Amino acid sequence: MAYELADVKLVHHEATSKGKLYAKDLWSDGKMVVVYVMRRLGCPLCRQLVAELLSYREQFESVNARLAIIIGVDPSADMFRHDTALKNLLGAPNAPIYIDESLAFKKYLGGEVVKNTAACHPSVLCRYIAATLRGHSGSMTADLSCDASKAYGGTIILQGPSVLYMHKESKRFVNCSAEHLFSVCKLELNRKKFFANGLK
Repeated sequence: MAYELADVKLVHHEATSKGKLYAKDLWSDGKMVVVYVMRRLGCPLCRQLVAELLSYREQFESVNARLAIIIGVDPSADMFRHDTALKNLLGAPNAPIYIDESLAFKKYLGGEVVKNTAACHPSVLCRYIAATLRGHSGSMTADLSCDASKAYGGTIILQGPSVLYMHKESKRFVNCSAEHLFSVCKLELNRKKFFANGLK
């Protein structure tokens, strides 16, 4: 269960009419919520996964799930003022990206601090380069000074306060793919349909 996340205050990244809400508002209608907790806003690997997840939004909706991307740093901060790639990513129509200033979601995932040397591992560097070549440019150091960038992220699939699935980001910055998360949601939906039909 994730009762401690229910009252976490979130702010939509556009901070427009959507404004502030509580995490429990994301699942108040009974839908599953696929939550990606982004490790670092300036990371090409994180941005690549965000783009992948956004491209799967219709698939998630088809299995009664919605997407929520949680970040810990305000994307309008000075360090991102000239970050065109980030602006393009956030510019996706109605992008479900929310700021968690309390870092409660990262703490729920364990809050393990990232060692700066982790980014220097050959496998990580190769994936950084590949992500950048695909257009997901960022910076390995742009926001390393922010406390919000010091902990690993990960993914959580919630239905109400119930945790259906959770995967903590690995020490080599590996997360679940959008395809895998979609499969988990689809399996859960089919499971519920099976038991619902069995009770008729």
